[in-house]
Amino acid sequence: MKRVPFVSILLENAGGEVLLLLRENRSTMTCPNHWTLPGGKVQEGETPERAARRELKEETGLKIKLSFWKRYEREHPLFIVDQYVYVGQVGASQELLVLGQDIQFFKPGEIRHLDIGYGFDALLDEYFLVHER
Repeated sequence: MKRVPFVSILLENAGGEVLLLLRENRSTMTCPNHWTLPGGKVQEGETPERAARRELKEETGLKIKLSFWKRYEREHPLFIVDQYVYVGQVGASQELLVLGQDIQFFKPGEIRHLDIGYGFDALLDEYFLVHER
């Protein structure tokens, strides 16, 4: 099966909350009306790191330092997603764009009550275990 590279970005603020985007509620979209991480498909000729910076800028307006955290595979009906995950810290005063329905920071306990897309709920659980305070 074909492998397609995607990136996701886990942004954490000083309060230990992570940034999630609420996808639009359109039937033509995957995971409509679900919360997800900023990110997207790596374009032809683009490195995952460059794709992560580009997606972050497009979806949030932010241009910050990102660090590679992990890579894993996830299933898609048509291909295998080669998922690259980057992490970063965001300052409290930075303005965010709203692409989709909403964009918000959430505490770990709040996330379990949300509809999370792409299986990122398990990824977020792992992140909070690794980055416990």
